[in-house]
Amino acid sequence: MFMHILLLGGMLAASGTPSRTFPEHAAFEALEHATFAGGYAYTCLRVDDRDPSPALLKRVQRNVPGTVPASACTAASVPVTYRLTGERAVLISTFHFHRTEADRAEANLDIHAGPMAGNGYTVYFRLVAGRWQWVGTKMRWAS
Repeated sequence: MFMHILLLGGMLAASGTPSRTFPEHAAFEALEHATFAGGYAYTCLRVDDRDPSPALLKRVQRNVPGTVPASACTAASVPVTYRLTGERAVLISTFHFHRTEADRAEANLDIHAGPMAGNGYTVYFRLVAGRWQWVGTKMRWAS
C-alpha cells in the first residue's frame, strides 16, 4: 500500500524569516509526485512544528484519507501511533521552505514511522505563472 506525502512549509519573507505561508497549490503539487510505501491507516501531519489549519487538513483528507494533525499522534515516541485507536501511523514533518532563486525554492520533508523506518528528502519547486510547481525530490537520509 502506498501513502501519499504532503509537503507543506513556510516561505521566507523578505527579511529571510519563515512567514509560515506556503501556497496550498504547491502542497498538492508535491502530493501528486511523492509517495511513501507502508500499510499505515493514519498519516500524521506537521507543518513547521505545528498542526495544519483545519481548512487545509480537510482538503488534504479528500486526497489522503486518514490524515490527522500531528498533535493527535504519539510523534515523540516510536513507533508512531494514532492516539485514539493506538494504530500505527506515519508522521510527515516539513520545515525550512525557502527560495534559492527568484523562481526556485526547496524544502525539507521528513517521514518517521518507527525505529529504523524513516526517510528525509529535499523537495524542489519552480515558480511558473505565479504558482509553485514540483520539479524534483532528492533523498537526504534513510534509516
